[in-house]
Amino acid sequence: MSVLVVFALPCAGMAPKEHPHSTRRQLLRDSLVGFVSFFAMVASVQAVFNVLRPEPQVWPALLALVLVIATVVLYRATRPPRTQLPVETPTPAEDN
Repeated sequence: MSVLVVFALPCAGMAPKEHPHSTRRQLLRDSLVGFVSFFAMVASVQAVFNVLRPEPQVWPALLALVLVIATVVLYRATRPPRTQLPVETPTPAEDN
């Protein structure tokens, strides 16, 4: 019995591009931040509508608070730290 092995050769320019490991990881982190921020926005809108009700409850506001804090923490954790610009020290003027 012979086994026929077929190799699919992609056309030129049709092969999927592979991202480096760090780029793929950054895309996953950005997706997570987007996911959490979407639900934080929805929970915030729900909390505002809840405040306008005759008998508001506390849990929608607490849920919105937790999700907004999680969004900020995730966003700051996935971004590179800010670098401060080098401070230029003034040089004494040369006497001519």
